Amino acid sequence: MVLYLGDDGDNMYVVDQGELDVLYASEIVATLGPGNSFGEVALMYNRPRTATIKAKTECKLWAMDRNTFRRILMSDSIKRRALYESFLAKVPIFGRLFALVIIKYVILLFKQRVVYTKFRRIVGSVREIQGC
Repeated sequence: MVLYLGDDGDNMYVVDQGELDVLYASEIVATLGPGNSFGEVALMYNRPRTATIKAKTECKLWAMDRNTFRRILMSDSIKRRALYESFLAKVPIFGRLFALVIIKYVILLFKQRVVYTKFRRIVGSVREIQGC
């Protein structure tokens, strides 16, 4: 066994070689192979392991500790925040706002990411918008 359901999570793993079974309640729910990863849920949410991982064949795994994992996530968040700030600074209506106000809008962008599918109606008529 590589790790057990309920154990504390200290690393996440990336499969380099081999195959592993993911077990939940003694049932195989998935098989992992090269390029797959596991163990990140315990690191992100500081929770016990959510499944048992059993090596099906001889495996080579790469491990990443909690601190490295969090640094990578923080780095990504910082880059995304800078991207949003630079975007909002270019929008004319936001051009004269104080930096703190722009940061509040950036935080809203982080919280409310919306994906628009093709042909999705985004805005209706003025009457629909006003609730008439």
